Amino acid sequence: MKETIGEFHKPKDFLVCIDSDGCAMDTMEINHKRCFGPKVVEVWGLQSISVDFIEAWNCVNLYSKTRGINRFKGLVKTFEILAAKSKDVPDFSSVLK
Repeated sequence: MKETIGEFHKPKDFLVCIDSDGCAMDTMEINHKRCFGPKVVEVWGLQSISVDFIEAWNCVNLYSKTRGINRFKGLVKTFEILAAKSKDVPDFSSVLK
C-alpha cells in the first residue's frame, strides 16, 4: 500500500466508481429510517410529533420526486409539510440560511 498520493501510479487510463448511497444498492431507505430520521427527532426534540415527522421525512426523502434531496432542504420541506398540517414544529429559520 502506498503511503502518499505521490507514490501512487495509476495502473489504468480510467477509473470506475460506484455510488452505493441509493444508486447501486438501496441503502437510502435504511439510512433514513434507522439513522437520519430518528436522529433528527432526537436532536430537534420532536418526540411529541415523531410519528408524523418520520412519515413526512420518509415521504420527502424516499417516496416522492424529491428522493435524494439535500438533507437540510429535506428537513425544511418536512417542517413545512408539518406546519401546513398545523403540527407544532420548532423554529427552523436557522436551517434556511
